[in-house]
Amino acid sequence: MTKNAYKKYQNKKEKEAKKAAHKAAKGGNEAAAEPETPVSTGPVTYVGAEPAETFGELTLVQSQQATGRQFVHVSQINAADYDGKEVWVRCRVHNTRSKGNNCFLVLRQSGFTLQVHISPPPALGSVNLSTFVP
Repeated sequence: MTKNAYKKYQNKKEKEAKKAAHKAAKGGNEAAAEPETPVSTGPVTYVGAEPAETFGELTLVQSQQATGRQFVHVSQINAADYDGKEVWVRCRVHNTRSKGNNCFLVLRQSGFTLQVHISPPPALGSVNLSTFVP
């Protein structure tokens, strides 16, 4: 979602909230709109609804989730310890390449780089990941 699209979405939500508040005040109904209840899905708690897809066009994070994730610094990752394992890193994408159904990312964190291979799960079949990888 682009920045402008997200602003439009926020403005729309604000207008709907104002309309609901005005309607409640006008009708004499004191019941205010209920706040969204958090939805817990494992280590991540979403304020709104859980995303339907695991990749693709997702909403901005903006610290709306409470996570129990343990992040590993890129300098501590080596092939012997982390080969084939899931690891959480907080870094930036330095470069991307795609060939066929495979994507390669070069991630960078404070002078250290890490190359990552991404391929779609067999259950999804032939999905073009290059449209979702920056």
